[in-house]
Amino acid sequence: MNKKVVFNYETLSFEHVKFSFAKFLISILPHLVITAIAGLSLGYLLYSNVVTPQESKLQKNKQEIINNFQILNSRIEYQQERLKTLEERDDNTYRSVLLLPEISSTDRYLSNISNLESNIPLTLKEKELVDKVLKSNSIIRNRIKLEAGSYEEILTYAENRDKMLKSMPSIWPISKKYLKRIGPFGMRMHPIYHVMKMHTGIDLSSNTGTPVYAVGDGIVSRADNTARGYGNCVRINHGYSYMTYYAHLSKILVVPGQKVRRGQLIGLVGSTGVSTGPHLHYEVRINGKPVNPINYLFNDMTQEQYEQLIKTAQKQTAEN
Repeated sequence: MNKKVVFNYETLSFEHVKFSFAKFLISILPHLVITAIAGLSLGYLLYSNVVTPQESKLQKNKQEIINNFQILNSRIEYQQERLKTLEERDDNTYRSVLLLPEISSTDRYLSNISNLESNIPLTLKEKELVDKVLKSNSIIRNRIKLEAGSYEEILTYAENRDKMLKSMPSIWPISKKYLKRIGPFGMRMHPIYHVMKMHTGIDLSSNTGTPVYAVGDGIVSRADNTARGYGNCVRINHGYSYMTYYAHLSKILVVPGQKVRRGQLIGLVGSTGVSTGPHLHYEVRINGKPVNPINYLFNDMTQEQYEQLIKTAQKQTAEN
């Protein structure tokens, strides 16, 4: 322990004092703490403000990514408007005309993307932008997929509808200019058996040999005289649950399995089978059940249009 002499102003004399390292340390400790805090603060400021080349490059890449997301977001918003126009046209025009149900908005705006998980440090605003772009992109992909499927469905349905319309029994099986009388569909007194009996078709009275035409596209399922009371009879399967019968023919001009077109000649009027005179017994059946054929005839077709349809069918038959 070292000694040193100091002057005591109270006693006005010199005195010997002992040097204490502990007291010295305590006396300078506050200065050491302040100096350490100042040094740490200075170091932190230097560290946080000094950007390394690698950090600078990463920051630049991050900004480019954010800028690209902003551009992409603008483009997505533009495409959304265009897609909305197509969807409205789809629902209000195409699907409406074809009586197809609308696609629900819930299905259209379904998103399959989760929130962004990335190691790139983003601000809250930047993360919201990225999540919005990713979600919008997911929704658009889903909307485009649904719209593509919808247009495919519309096209298929339209093609089938056109085929169905051509197959429906919708024209007169004989020309109205040769028609003499129409026997009604339904319960009636049978002209030969003289009992009340269901008449499952209509009778179109005409001269023997009057041409009989297919009323719609289809395939001949039977062409013979084996059905009781029908005489020579042609049956055509039109598909879509429709079947037509042409009975009492004097001559059959088609064979089973043959494809026929609407307006194609299939036989001649006669009086074979149970019949009181030359006429065509014409039936329309849906799922095997007879229905009134009058309900399926286009009464607004003129004679000229009818004859033109027959000529077209004959030409198409000859070409095939």
